[in-house]
Amino acid sequence: MVRQRVLLVLLAGAVAVLLARVMRRSAPPPTAARTDVPSVPAETRAPDPLPIEQYDELRAVDIAASIKTLDDPAEVQRVLEYEEAHNKRVTVFKAAKARLRALEQQKTVEV
Repeated sequence: MVRQRVLLVLLAGAVAVLLARVMRRSAPPPTAARTDVPSVPAETRAPDPLPIEQYDELRAVDIAASIKTLDDPAEVQRVLEYEEAHNKRVTVFKAAKARLRALEQQKTVEV
């Protein structure tokens, strides 16, 4: 009798785990960025438009990839300053500093 109850409890637990997995798989995937709710409070958003569109909604790796396309050191510096004042993400810092170095080397080669 006790053995049957233990087996029943174990079976119920296994069913619950399987049901949770199925529910998780059938749930719609999360959206990349919600447009109805800003991810950063409005008072902390950049007053001056940044050279990367929807900056505050992007992940750090996406911003880093976008930084590599910037050709104006002033734009890269603006991104760096904004990041220092707000999110302080290492990935963005490294990408911005590397891009500034690359643009400086490019400028040196042209001269």
